[in-house]
Amino acid sequence: MSAADHSGNSPSLQPCHSNIAFAINYEKPGVNYSRHFSTLLVFILLFCSSSITAATYYIAPHGSDESGTGTIRNPWKSIYKACKSVKRPGSVIHIMTGTYTENSSCNLAVGVSLEGEGEFTVVKSHYKGRIEDPEDSFIKIASNYAVNGNQHIRNLNIDGDNLTGYRAIAVINRSKVSIYSCTISNFYRDGVIFKNVSGGVQTGNSFHDNKIFNCAGALNGNEGRGSGLGLNDNEGLLVYNNTINQQYRRGNLNGVAVSIGDSILGLQLYNNTILAFAHSTTEHPNFCFAVEFWSNNKKGGPNSAAIGGWGTAIYKNTFEGELDIAFGGDKAGYEYSYDVHDNIFGDGIASADPWVFKTALQFEGEQRYVIVSNNTFRKGLTLPLYFCDTEDSQNCQDIQICNNTFENVTYGYLGHNGMFAPAIDFGSNGRYETVRNISILHNTFTANRELGGDNISSCAMFLPTAKDYGNIYIKNNIFTGFAVAAIIARGSVADGTLDNLVLAKNLYYNNGNNDSLKTIMFKPGNVKDDKGIIANPRFISQNDFHLQASSPAIWAGENVGLASDKDGVAWHNPASIGAFEFIENGNHAPSIQKQVFTVNVTQNLKQQPLTIKPALDGDQMSPKTIIMDHLPASPSSAVQLKDLANQTTLGIHMYPNPVEDGLLIIKIDDGLLKQFELSILDASGKMMLQKRYEQVNSFILNVSAYPPALYLIQIRSTNFLFSDKFTIK
Repeated sequence: MSAADHSGNSPSLQPCHSNIAFAINYEKPGVNYSRHFSTLLVFILLFCSSSITAATYYIAPHGSDESGTGTIRNPWKSIYKACKSVKRPGSVIHIMTGTYTENSSCNLAVGVSLEGEGEFTVVKSHYKGRIEDPEDSFIKIASNYAVNGNQHIRNLNIDGDNLTGYRAIAVINRSKVSIYSCTISNFYRDGVIFKNVSGGVQTGNSFHDNKIFNCAGALNGNEGRGSGLGLNDNEGLLVYNNTINQQYRRGNLNGVAVSIGDSILGLQLYNNTILAFAHSTTEHPNFCFAVEFWSNNKKGGPNSAAIGGWGTAIYKNTFEGELDIAFGGDKAGYEYSYDVHDNIFGDGIASADPWVFKTALQFEGEQRYVIVSNNTFRKGLTLPLYFCDTEDSQNCQDIQICNNTFENVTYGYLGHNGMFAPAIDFGSNGRYETVRNISILHNTFTANRELGGDNISSCAMFLPTAKDYGNIYIKNNIFTGFAVAAIIARGSVADGTLDNLVLAKNLYYNNGNNDSLKTIMFKPGNVKDDKGIIANPRFISQNDFHLQASSPAIWAGENVGLASDKDGVAWHNPASIGAFEFIENGNHAPSIQKQVFTVNVTQNLKQQPLTIKPALDGDQMSPKTIIMDHLPASPSSAVQLKDLANQTTLGIHMYPNPVEDGLLIIKIDDGLLKQFELSILDASGKMMLQKRYEQVNSFILNVSAYPPALYLIQIRSTNFLFSDKFTIK
């Protein structure tokens, strides 16, 4: 009986018809043939019995837990019944398309897998259990001791039914477990938890190609926060191609999209979209964590030594909200403790409110052997990269920050004593005992000057003194537009030092009255500052930081030992300054970046094309043709214009396009629309979706059930119409 052919009325032992022939042709002195025959007989029996160890059992909406036998002809009705009945390793519980409501916890036996048929296999959990116990979940993949599960869960849509269910899945003391191609949504406390409670770590686990929405709750403010995905006690865990969104709950009710705790070694977190609220305000008093690493103690080691990292790689993700990494002091045989590279941080939207605090990447506590490279820190962040201690005795050493773009850093002074609002801050609030061996190489820093006046970031980098602060190397960077200086160094402790600060081959432009280093309340020792180049770097545009052919940054740097730039292009020798190398006779072509236009109508106009030529410093760009999407009743009102080059309308942000993972993200600028109607139509004009929204600025549309095609989306409100197309692949 094969894994795909359990179609009888009840499980039964089938005869083995395998043709296995053997013969003993002669006897050899000294050989125990009875022992060899016994071994062969055991092998034959195992071969035959394998036909009953991999059966498939079925659950269907029309099934019965009372009279069903789990066959495709006579299925069960509930997961609870199936999990209680199926114990043979290698078996599969298959849930057919339909909607199921479950009220009990279901423990999946070792070696038993659970499969559905995709988004339309909907399982609603009403199971609550003990809310503080991470083991108490709807689906438990749990053992009392460490064991290899050799099992998976896939192709299910598991729903907490409007926060009725407390926790979706817990993997306890099991290794070699994979969860993939599932949608998990609307659980009150947690989505999925991996944890060992018997000592040691799990190995060989993976979590990929899943969607988690609104599954993290907080019991009482910042204490007791749940998580969409909670990771503990794992080595070599793979987490990739997931979308995890926790932008739903207001006030102090929100948990963490991804939380990572004790004993995580060799974690690979990549190609995910992880969304939390983008900023901390009075409306969102909790920390807005997309990912939070905390209490990362290695099991078997001293709990007082809160260090972690151990080869954690975080790359090619998109984050909204903060990636918070606490304790990265050890690499434990790996090349690094944390390697954070090729990620995108932020939503790209700058707030006009200076009290809004939007950070991206924070390192807390003991930190060593950390690499931050090739990342994009988008416009609107008020503190993109922050290092701080949690105790006075902690150290920050051996840090490399290279090939990043810190784009249009925005002023904001809420939290972390952000009086300087820098792109990189080494402890303006929490000060380390030691800060040494810091290399900041080939980055591009630009300040957002749109708000003007006092609302411009003071510096790109803040360096407070520590008891032992030195060997800081800042080379081949571009700094533009900061209000006071590119770098501010401030005396922060009475006996603090800042020694051996090297500033070499940097380019400075429009950074207040002091274009390189400004010191406050102390004089650092042994500063080597070549004063760099003071000139316009001549970027491709205000949002594209590649270099024009006339840029003074081209081949004006030095070789600092890096192989390639942010795009993976090999550095010239000597290298260009900034995050991007210049390619002679074939450099990155000038591109029209996302831009928004507002035109005040002074006369009655019909819809017609307009031509606007960008007036960017030094740019030679072709004029754009844009069209008016909507004319207001009043001729003096603002008109929304669409940029045909990249299909972006003022205030409406829609991505990705094309849609490849079934999720279309819509973002609307704060205050633009209070009420609106959203419609999706197919190419024939058939209405696929029509829904009204109120007081919503960000949401995700699940279009995975739509066939691949071209669709029209419209957002309507009084005196406003947004219309655009998107493709589903």
